[in-house]
Amino acid sequence: MNKKLLVSALFLALAPMLASAGETIHVYPVPGIFFDEGADNQKGVASKISPEIGKVLKANIRQNVGYAGQAIAKNFNNLTQQIDAKNRYRTLAVSVQVTRASRFEVNKKDGTRDIYLPLTLSLYFSNPLTGEVLQSFNQTRVTTFTSTPDTIAAKISQYTQQSFERTLDELLTHAASQFKPYVVEATVKETWKGYGILDKGYAAGIGKDDILLDAGGNEIKIEHAGQDYAVATPIGGKISSGGRYARTSMMKLSDVKKPRVLVVVSDGNADIPDAVMSQLFADQLGADAQFAVLPLNANYGKVQAAIDSNTQIGSAVSGQRELPDYFIRLVVPDVVEYEKPTNLAYKTQRHYKSWAFAELLAKNGQVLFARHADESLQDVVTNGIGIAAADRREVALKNALVELAEKFSKEVKFKHATLEITDTDNGQLWVNDTAQVLQPGQAVRIYREISKDVLVPTWEARVEAREGRRIALRAQLEIAGSPPAPSKGDKLLIDQINTPAGGAMRLAYCPNPKSQVGSQFVPRYDELAYAVAAQTGFNMVNRSLKGLVERRVGSASGFKANIKLPEAAFDQCLESLYRIDPVDSPCEGDACSTRYKVKTAFRQKQGDTVSQQMILEHTFKTSGYQQNIDSTQLGQLQRAELYEDVGELLKQTAKNLFQTK
Repeated sequence: MNKKLLVSALFLALAPMLASAGETIHVYPVPGIFFDEGADNQKGVASKISPEIGKVLKANIRQNVGYAGQAIAKNFNNLTQQIDAKNRYRTLAVSVQVTRASRFEVNKKDGTRDIYLPLTLSLYFSNPLTGEVLQSFNQTRVTTFTSTPDTIAAKISQYTQQSFERTLDELLTHAASQFKPYVVEATVKETWKGYGILDKGYAAGIGKDDILLDAGGNEIKIEHAGQDYAVATPIGGKISSGGRYARTSMMKLSDVKKPRVLVVVSDGNADIPDAVMSQLFADQLGADAQFAVLPLNANYGKVQAAIDSNTQIGSAVSGQRELPDYFIRLVVPDVVEYEKPTNLAYKTQRHYKSWAFAELLAKNGQVLFARHADESLQDVVTNGIGIAAADRREVALKNALVELAEKFSKEVKFKHATLEITDTDNGQLWVNDTAQVLQPGQAVRIYREISKDVLVPTWEARVEAREGRRIALRAQLEIAGSPPAPSKGDKLLIDQINTPAGGAMRLAYCPNPKSQVGSQFVPRYDELAYAVAAQTGFNMVNRSLKGLVERRVGSASGFKANIKLPEAAFDQCLESLYRIDPVDSPCEGDACSTRYKVKTAFRQKQGDTVSQQMILEHTFKTSGYQQNIDSTQLGQLQRAELYEDVGELLKQTAKNLFQTK
């Protein structure tokens, strides 16, 4: 029996199918354990799976798959052993993924070693017909033990297996308590110009970009959802009055109406997997957030392949899932840590400093909201014994992420604005935009009111220019069917963020390859300068979003293949330079510090011409340290504290430049 059949047979034996009744939603456990490594859309993202620990888990794959089958059956009563034509519309797939499996060790003076084995498992619920990931969960366990070098390998194998089973049990228990799927059914009450108007909307659980299916497997996509109606277009077919469509959802009804956001980590770290950081950020937003985060499984392509090869699903995934209108780009680099001696020979102070940044972006790269957060931890180490550094790094990173999520939850406020076309002239459209909601280059949708309070999106349009309060647009592409040309009275529905736009001038950060002028190098300086500018109030655009999304999101993640985002349009470049030079390192007895002259500059450029600039400088002194500090540790201390100081000086520099506008 080959490996695939063996894995499938284990699940068949362990997941007895329950009789379907009424609207019962079944759960199909996808055969296999999936590993978060080697995905085509994750090139450049370091795997968090140690080859040593991954080898142990893969060597026990039969045992782990069997255990997973039993554990899933224990927590979910509505299991099915098969997906076929009879149950495929009422079945969700659940898959288990190893997201992190690492090893850290600390040598002890007695010759033994403390071993730390962090393990993170992820659970994904997905729609096997549409490829949509509906909900995800993560669970982390850190197993620790002390061993002599000759028994480490055997103990790692033993504890890794125990950790897998216990972590999976905890993960499934939590997921089962949150598992509340429901079926939304809607009927096409009328058609108009190739569109279908459904009799249910967001109040029933139908939202923009959702995909619904009829009994024959035909798909429709929701283009717009009102409270009690939705506008749909067919995917590869026609839509007719009286047609009945359905979808299975796990999104809270309170979230269906909210704008949907996809979190993408652009710069991660060596300690926490990207998927865990995204999940933690989303979980911490809470119910009060004015947007809903869509789950993302970068390895969904492997899951779908396993479903296709082990079931009689009889329907290929359409791959028509659209990207949301908004993205959150997360930057969570490695923690900087250093250790300082004290006046007691047997004690040292260990410091950890984390920094995280996030920005809310529109599809065109416009920065709508941005914030950063940081965290500092300090531990006392006695005779070389202290809390494990890996644990403290993770705490520092998670604390910064939690603070960041809280800022987004409390401060991001979407305001829904309706603008109306006031005039048309040979394809040129005009609207009054007194609140300066629209920006040149921005893509918008035009809506026609076909009956009282029923709006149908008809055309994609692009903002061409602004003349004071008047905005010039031009229709570019029909959304579907054969809609009439845009005319006076048609509407634009815009989600406006509470943050002011910062003027009409669009700025893109353009790194200067010679940004370092002085002798002291600041790692990740351009990322810091960009983050400061994005939070200052400038009308910033992010040129990297297009490439980031196209690399990381696509058919392998359950979205459309060959995704293309528009190029970020901008008017001028914003660049930053810095100069840092050491002045001296004065000591009083054994207590020393280092002084620097620090200078930062922001300047706006049109081509090679500087239109305006701001330069500030000051003297900075590090915190005190013992004269006998290790040179490597001193370098890390200086790096961490200079980074904080440069950030503060950049903030004032950007603020002064912004106020000169």
